[in-house]
This record gives sequence, C-alpha cells and structure tokens, in this order.
Amino acid sequence: MIREIKLTEKQIELIKDPSLQVLIEGGIGAGKSFGILYKIGAICEFYPKSTWLIGRRTLKELESDTYQICFRTPGLWNGKGKMNYGKNIFDFTNGSRVFFTHFDDPASLKGPSVSGIYIEQAEGISEEVFDTLSGRLRQWGNVNEPGTEGWEYVQKYKNATNYGKIPKEYYILCANPAPCWIKDKFIDKNMPNWKVIHLKTEDNKFLNPDFIENLRKTKSDAWIKRYLDGSWDALAGAIYPEFTMNNVIDPIDANFFKDKNYKIICAIDPGFQHYTAVVWAALLPTGHIYVFDEVYEKEMLISDIIKKINEVNIYYGSNNMPIKPMYIIDYAANAHSLTDGKSVADIFRAHGIMPQNADKAVLPGIMRIKELFKSNKIKISSNCKNLTKELFAYCWDEKNPDKPIKKFDDAVDCLRYIINKEYRPNKAIYEQPSYSPDIRAQKYISSIFWESFKKPIDEDSWGL
Repeated sequence: MIREIKLTEKQIELIKDPSLQVLIEGGIGAGKSFGILYKIGAICEFYPKSTWLIGRRTLKELESDTYQICFRTPGLWNGKGKMNYGKNIFDFTNGSRVFFTHFDDPASLKGPSVSGIYIEQAEGISEEVFDTLSGRLRQWGNVNEPGTEGWEYVQKYKNATNYGKIPKEYYILCANPAPCWIKDKFIDKNMPNWKVIHLKTEDNKFLNPDFIENLRKTKSDAWIKRYLDGSWDALAGAIYPEFTMNNVIDPIDANFFKDKNYKIICAIDPGFQHYTAVVWAALLPTGHIYVFDEVYEKEMLISDIIKKINEVNIYYGSNNMPIKPMYIIDYAANAHSLTDGKSVADIFRAHGIMPQNADKAVLPGIMRIKELFKSNKIKISSNCKNLTKELFAYCWDEKNPDKPIKKFDDAVDCLRYIINKEYRPNKAIYEQPSYSPDIRAQKYISSIFWESFKKPIDEDSWGL
C-alpha cells in the first residue's frame, strides 16, 4: 500500500508538480530518484497503457540502484505488475509498460515511441542523447481527432471512469550538480518550457542526522557545497578555473578556412575502453587558437575513427579539397601489437594520416593552457561539447599535488598536445651552429662556443 511510503515535502512538491518537462537536481541523498519513480508509478496507474523509457548511462547502474528503489521498496512498484529481468521490462497490471535501458550505446536510443522518458543521473549522458530521445515522445497522437489512437483512448477510459483522461507525454531528468551541458542548458540559460526543482540533502528529513553531520566534518567545503547543498558552482580543485563559457563561441562556418593560410593542427589521443579523442585547432596570426571540432568515440575501430577524421577534413575544406592539418598523436600509439606487429600509429599512416609524436609534458602544458585561457586567447566551438565538459571536470588529485586525476582527460590531453606543440617557451636567441661531422676540431670548438651562449644574456655585461 502506498500509505507505507513516507515522503518529504520536496518529494511531494515534485510529485504534484504538473510540469511535463522537468529537471530535478540537487544534493546526494535528497530523495530525488525515489520521488520521481513514485511519480512515474502513479502516472502509469492513472493512464492505463502508458509506456515509459527509464535509463541511465550503464545497465549496471540501473540494476544496482534504480531497480533496488523500484522493486525492493515496499509499496512503491511491488504488487503493481511484473518485472521481466531478461528483457528489462516492467508490465503494470493495467497494461502500462516501462522499458529500462542504458545510454552508453547509440543503439539503445532505438525503439518504440513512448509517453514518458526518465533519465537517471543525466549528467552522465551526452546532450546528443538528450536531444535524440526527445523524438521518441509521441505515443498518443492527436487526442482531439476522432479515430486516432489518442482519441479512442480518451473515449474508452472516460466511459470507465467518468473522467476524461487526456494522456500526457513527460520528459524528466534527474541530475547531481556536475560541470556539463546540463548546467549551461538548464541552470545558466533557463531552458524554455522546462521546470527546474532543486533539492538539498538536508531536505530529506528521513536521513540519519549523523550521516549529514559526518559528511560536513570530513568533506571539503567545495564538496559540501556541491554534493550536499546541490550547488552548480565550479568544483574546488578544478585545473582550469580560468575556462568559462565566455571562451565558447558559435560553431565556425564551413568556409572559415577558405583562402586563409591558417596553420591547422589535429591532435589524436587513441583509446578503446577509454574514449578516442580527436581535436582540431586553427592557429591565427594574432596568437589566438580556435578549437573548432572534435571526434569523441568509445569502442570504435581505428579505421572508423579515420573515416570520421576525413569527414571533418572534407567538411571544412574548399574547392572540393579537404583541409590538411598537421597531425600529432600520443606516442604510446607507436607500441606494436604482439599479434600482427602493427601499431595504432601504423594504421593511421596506412590510411594517409602521418602523425608526429606529441609532446606530452603535463604540468608545463597545463600552465600554458591556463595562461592562454586567462588572456582569452583560446576560443572553443560550442560543437566541441566533450572537450568543454572535460575542461570543467578536469581536477587535481588531492593526494598528489600538481598531478591531475586520470579522469575527464581524453579531449583535454589533445588540447595540451596542440598547445605544447606551438606554445613552448621562447627558443634560445642563438641556434646551435651546424658543422660537418667529419671535422672533429670544428665540432669541438663549435660545442664550446654553443655552451657559452646557451646561458641567459647579461645585458649589462654586453653594454645593452
């Protein structure tokens, strides 16, 4: 019985809210997921034959968390239907149906139209997934047009209940504060037609008071601000606090490079279980850098990555000629396979992409990027969504000062390769003279001469 369920005031607020498109965001343990799943169950019972799609980034997260709430909470969904774990489908006794899925595979976006979508931990999915799923909200059709499915539905259940139930289509997101597209779309820019409901951990009066108190004692102020209070401010420890949305520009036109002699660099950071990231940047004579496109794919063969690289090059080309960037790659890509003796870099070369080894210096590269962001010399196209997300999320390791956490670093590594390639410290004023290796005396004298000039110039001693 639903009487067994205790709800907080905030949970009751979100359950009663009539908004069809809503983001519920805030701190951990605030009861966001519980309140939403309660609401979805009530909607499915009120509108027989409703269909819902509920998903998270991975199926494992669904099974370990969402399923526990739905099926092990007395009075929530228990006794109202049957779960088929093999197909990940829950059927309510009144004909409503819920499909559970994961969003780390593009194929998971395919399927029947539904009357409701709920994305759990939406900060873990891409904006592209969010936009694509919108197209699946079209189950009912026109409820006011005689003969349509929606019209027939209203007539049938009006007779049964003496109440004209007009089916609705819902899109619900649940998110913890994180530096991602959600902040930009919903928090900073107030997404039209969407309602945002904010919950703090302390709103959940059913939590053990010691739970919150212990977290406040043991966690940093920044952690508390984000994960207890539900603040979307930048997380302490961010490596690039200088980066803001002011550094993000509209996508450049495909003809941007026409008749321009800009130097273009394409940096590649190969992966498979980790993402393969590819980032393109144009270097302007003014010293500004335009990062204008990216490829960001997981579990994709190198040959398919190369196809995507070529598509980007063609798109920005002119006169039927693709752009021809300089390629740089993580030198780990030169490691040879034990099976066929080929390296990842060899595969790129076989397809006409001749990458140079990247300068992977971490701390110097980070410092250079920070200075360039500070001077507003790096502009990033808004279609580089994954690079933008990583720039916000890339953090220092609290246990190892001056060392980044190995997370959210695929695309930012590419940016560092580009900056390390073109923005190294000033070269020495004098280049080491060339000599014939056969003349040992010249070699010896030249080396002594060179060593004397590698040191910084003392302007006073030179009378300058």
